[in-house]
Amino acid sequence: MINKILSSILINGTVLYVIIKYFPEIGLSVDPISALNLEIVFLLGTIFWVFDEVVKRLVKVLIFPLMLLMSGIMSILINVGIFYFFAYTVNYLNIGIQIELGTFIQVLILSIIVALANLLLKKL
Repeated sequence: MINKILSSILINGTVLYVIIKYFPEIGLSVDPISALNLEIVFLLGTIFWVFDEVVKRLVKVLIFPLMLLMSGIMSILINVGIFYFFAYTVNYLNIGIQIELGTFIQVLILSIIVALANLLLKKL
């Protein structure tokens, strides 16, 4: 159980780090980039894990009737909302970095990429 949680946190942190460091045009950037060290990456992975595993499941339970009507669209919108909530929370916590998200379309593409990367890496 603990190993699964830690591996998920490391996967989330690694995916976020790669996107922030090498693909900022996707829509996720950090200011200042020099503050992005191992502790910050692990903290970002932990915060994102909480939103991705806990908050997303809670939201899916709460809006279950809408998910039945518009299954794919609601899942994508939930993922986009999780990113906006994640960025707001990290900025609010004032951990030494500020996360800036791009346009809605960029965040939509970002959420799909992160979901696919998590899915592929968790299978390894």
